[in-house]
Amino acid sequence: MKPSYSYKEPPLKRLAWRIPLDTPNKARLRRRGFSLIETLVAMVILAIGILSLVSLFPGGFVVLQRTSEMSVAQILANEQLSSLRHMEGPPIAVLSALPKADGTIQVLNGTNPDDLSPATPQELSALQAQYNFTLPAGYLPYFFSDVNRIRYIQGESFTIPVEASGAGGSIHILQYGPVYNVFHTDSNGNPADSLNVYGPPMTRLVEDSQPNINNPNPIPVLNASDEYAIDYAHNQIAFYPRPAPNPNENRPNFRLFFMRYRTYQTDANGYPIPSTYQTQTITITVPDIPAGQPLVPIWQPIFPNTSPQPNIDPYSEQVSRQFRLVSTTPGPNPPFTDDPYEYAWLSPQEPNNANRGVLIFNPLGHISSPTPTASGTLAQPQNLVAYVDYLTYDNHIIRDDSVIPSQAPYTIRLALGHILSQGDILPDQTTYNGLFHNDPADTAPDDADLIVQDMDNGQQLCRIVAGQSTPGSLVAATLDAKNGILTFSQPGIENNGLQNVPIRIFYRADRRWGMQIQMAVPYYSIVSSPAQITSTSCWIGDGTNGSSPTRIYFALSEAGKTITIGELHYATANTNPNDPTTYGVAHNVTLQISDVNRVDVVNGARYVYADITDQIPNATALSAVPTGRAVDYVSGISVRSRVVWSDPGSPNAILWRRIDRDTVLTRQSTL
Repeated sequence: MKPSYSYKEPPLKRLAWRIPLDTPNKARLRRRGFSLIETLVAMVILAIGILSLVSLFPGGFVVLQRTSEMSVAQILANEQLSSLRHMEGPPIAVLSALPKADGTIQVLNGTNPDDLSPATPQELSALQAQYNFTLPAGYLPYFFSDVNRIRYIQGESFTIPVEASGAGGSIHILQYGPVYNVFHTDSNGNPADSLNVYGPPMTRLVEDSQPNINNPNPIPVLNASDEYAIDYAHNQIAFYPRPAPNPNENRPNFRLFFMRYRTYQTDANGYPIPSTYQTQTITITVPDIPAGQPLVPIWQPIFPNTSPQPNIDPYSEQVSRQFRLVSTTPGPNPPFTDDPYEYAWLSPQEPNNANRGVLIFNPLGHISSPTPTASGTLAQPQNLVAYVDYLTYDNHIIRDDSVIPSQAPYTIRLALGHILSQGDILPDQTTYNGLFHNDPADTAPDDADLIVQDMDNGQQLCRIVAGQSTPGSLVAATLDAKNGILTFSQPGIENNGLQNVPIRIFYRADRRWGMQIQMAVPYYSIVSSPAQITSTSCWIGDGTNGSSPTRIYFALSEAGKTITIGELHYATANTNPNDPTTYGVAHNVTLQISDVNRVDVVNGARYVYADITDQIPNATALSAVPTGRAVDYVSGISVRSRVVWSDPGSPNAILWRRIDRDTVLTRQSTL
């Protein structure tokens, strides 16, 4: 038998034995692996190959980039709609507006919602002349460009909440902050800001304020404190009187009322041409009625010391109790009195007239006092409801809602990456100077590239500059600006019990990302000529001067929005007046207003329209036969969430990309 043999491969480490020991060191290293130079050469060749592939197929890489951008835009747009749905009281409308030099806001009419062009100084000058107002000194066209053309929130409503611990009042955070705000003094010497804060609409009673044979002493007939009497012909108004305070009460000796209204002028043909909506504060200084005396209302002028007196468009006004600003110094524990209609600011002013928009209300508004009635009884107390009109500061400041994780690591990925930091060079080659700086000439320090706000109480948790939280931050944090990753310190979160707390993060991102809400108004009044059309009114075409008899015309600002018509009457091609098919009626008709690329030119002006033939193909005209009214109750029901961003390129020729998300909003009209 032959002997058996076995062979065992030596371990890998023994391979070195095969290299003669007298081989030079470099040669031995080459036999062991690649040198550094060889590795670098290989990397360069690989990079050249990748770049060559990109140059051969650039479209594929652009598609990937576009897909990523669209996904992010959809998230932001849906987040905006979700926030709107969960609001206690969505806005009545979102309009175009500009600030005035006196600190108040001027609402504009008919701004094209799809106009993403940059504004010019000439355009701003023309608007000032058209509406007879003055912009603040040095106001930038940037704030009326692209998505900043429409940013005036009207009628955000909410019930006064319970008092917040340690704040000295009830807190509300405005949904579309940061907001534009300038503290100033109004015409009566009272502290004022750039907001309108008011209660629900009061009940209107139209009465005559002047003596006549049948009524030599016209006392207003009012039965409750939520009613008012108005005399349009003489610009007089009356409110339910207030009993005198008891000795232990501390309240001001006047009341404020808020009126939104339209005036009108008569054209050459005798038609009234209404203005856009204006606002007026009415101060009641009539002495309170002493105890035991009858509560008698007193007439007083709506526009005291005004000449000539404006003509109020009848039934256009909305009157409410106005909340009084008690202090122009933001902070907790403002000097509230025993009047529940009071508020102040909790969040401090930021540079350039910006504010995060955290308000604090008199806690008495959460459980209001019983309301006296004419019969002497007291109505049951109820929590007050507040409405706020305000101008969003800049729609290019992203509002990113999130929740702090329940356990460490306390890291949040923002919706966007490439967060702007101070010192970054912008597309127009100017230097980014901070969250609230838009003027390259404004080099004042701004200690915020990003702000984190607690949405439970409005408290600022931290401010980020150059990737690090500032020393005054409640919670330390770091920011990876390129990847959009925000990391909070574990002790800061856990020591303050901030796990699972909802937060809102304010920042700006590269590529000019912006967010905007567009909304149809709840009710469009019907006017008698196209010259009267405003953002809140419409006109029924009559087939003359370029109009169509089947179309309802709107201002360009309403392009693309959806409306419902409670009842409309129409004619058909049948001309037999005795045939029941000659005229028709339809109820709750839903129509979409045309976009800005489909307009009719009527009397030389461009209008968008809703055509009833979209739903009623056999209609040939809107007809007032047989009721005398062709259309009854035109209501806006649509809301649009828009997100925009720009393509890289010349700053003078911005190529905007956008995504729109549309939905129908159920609400109750307050106009």
